[in-house]
Amino acid sequence: MGLDLDWLTFDAGYGDKPGFLQGLDGQGVPYIGEVPKSFRCFTAPPRPGQTGHRADNLVRHSPAFHRQPWQAFRLERQTLGEQTWQAKAAPVWLSFDGVPGEGRYALIWARNERTGEQKYFVAGGGAAGTPLGRQLRVGFTRWNVEHGLRLSNSELGFRHFEERSYTGLMRHLTLCLLTLTFVAGQAEGLRGKNPEVTAEQVCRGLNWVCRNWLARLRGTTELRYTAEVIGYHQQRNRAARESRRRRRRGLPAEYMQPAARRTRRRQKRRGRQRHRIRSP
Repeated sequence: MGLDLDWLTFDAGYGDKPGFLQGLDGQGVPYIGEVPKSFRCFTAPPRPGQTGHRADNLVRHSPAFHRQPWQAFRLERQTLGEQTWQAKAAPVWLSFDGVPGEGRYALIWARNERTGEQKYFVAGGGAAGTPLGRQLRVGFTRWNVEHGLRLSNSELGFRHFEERSYTGLMRHLTLCLLTLTFVAGQAEGLRGKNPEVTAEQVCRGLNWVCRNWLARLRGTTELRYTAEVIGYHQQRNRAARESRRRRRRGLPAEYMQPAARRTRRRQKRRGRQRHRIRSP
């Protein structure tokens, strides 16, 4: 793959693709990935062509799960604090296009007793023999990626790009990633003095600094700048409306009529032409 990975984790959008899991097995990458509740597997080596059991049915009815007790683990999250999750795991077998897989796998059933949320994970690529606590923590590290995307979209303008140029898009993404790296480093450094500092708080402080810096460069107040932005958009809307009006004036009259009216007129003309042809 070009990179040496200690672990690989992914969401259920990748976990429900058997070809993706089979490719990871061929690369020898240890992975813990979330799978949907409809994920199919076996608690015993399957026969060729045999259909597997759904994960949500298997964990509730298989002795491999309901005969073992729950194990509790405390998992850290960046914005919601620590959460307690209970988990069970059992070895399973997978089938790819009706052919039994050769790897070792484990199905992990995790639940949050307080919220009632349930998740299913599959461990493969040599990760099936790892302690359950470590497997669960690797599977839940995807929270960090989701938190980074949420922070980029809400605070850094990651989705505010409105151009059509690929070069401009890449510049926008590069600036957002650089800003996110700066924010993460500042938040990590400030947590040494205050553990309650979050990346969102750093972003809000950075936004305030940037707004005041730009206001000094413009030499105007925030109210006047907002009024100028509103006037600019109104000017653009007015120019677009005038452009559409000029284009309509240059078109033939029939193109200004509704489609249904044009169709009726066309049918009438065709009817008159047939009548003239048939008349002696």
